[in-house]
Amino acid sequence: MPDLKELLEKLHSMQGVESVVITGKNHKMYEEWVNRYEDVEVLGYTENISRYMRGADLVITKAGGITLFEILHSQVPLFVIHPFLEQEMNNARYAAEKGFAKVIWGRREDYIPELEKLLSDEKMMEEMTGNVRRACKEMIEVSLDEGVGEAGIFSISKSDLIQQKETYMRGSRILLGSVCIILLIAGITNYFNVVLTGIYSRRKEFEIMQSIGMTDKQMKWMLYGEGCYYILCVVGLLFTVGIVILFGVKAYMGNRLSYFVFHWPILLTVSFFLSFLFINLMIIFLYGRK
Repeated sequence: MPDLKELLEKLHSMQGVESVVITGKNHKMYEEWVNRYEDVEVLGYTENISRYMRGADLVITKAGGITLFEILHSQVPLFVIHPFLEQEMNNARYAAEKGFAKVIWGRREDYIPELEKLLSDEKMMEEMTGNVRRACKEMIEVSLDEGVGEAGIFSISKSDLIQQKETYMRGSRILLGSVCIILLIAGITNYFNVVLTGIYSRRKEFEIMQSIGMTDKQMKWMLYGEGCYYILCVVGLLFTVGIVILFGVKAYMGNRLSYFVFHWPILLTVSFFLSFLFINLMIIFLYGRK
């Protein structure tokens, strides 16, 4: 689904259009939009979603398998914005071919003009309503023995949908986690190499310092302090640029995936910080044994 703010503001600005938004178990979204506009009713989780569908002239939602059957059962036209999962694309393609759905396929395609055009075209809305009634009748008339697939219905159970999403998320975690681990190892290795190389390249400088009275203990504390300074620089970037990037990812994924849940990587951040401290101590230890 697209950015809800843009969608609701547009629906609110359209004359004679009343909207019902069902946020489900997304309490944050509910609190953000409830009572925002007089002509937009915002509901949380409800078991009477079919009643709201039957009372609507148009439903704007994702083209999930269960949703498609609810649309056909309620006999209401459908407006789909940017489907991207294979199951959703198949369902949206079927609904568009049957003539009861308007689908905005392109990611960069502006859906607002198409939505406004559809809502203002009574003839088109009546035609789509007739098409969904025919599609519903066709679905009922086709027996299971003849094959539901021939009628174009892509049947999928709720458990299959959840499993599909879990598989998708698990694959994404493995892929992105592997990339993060590789980058982390590369960063730690580079830090270790740069600091250790710097120490050996400054041996002449250290000899001069020791010749004027600097002790080995003072030398180790100086190197430890330099290492901590580099670590603080990295941590500073992590908590400034890194947080901005994380917020960007959170906002983007939240708009694209309704089931996306963001968790702050606190454990990973602490492990990252402790790893650098350990490397810093190891470098001092190695220098002391030279």
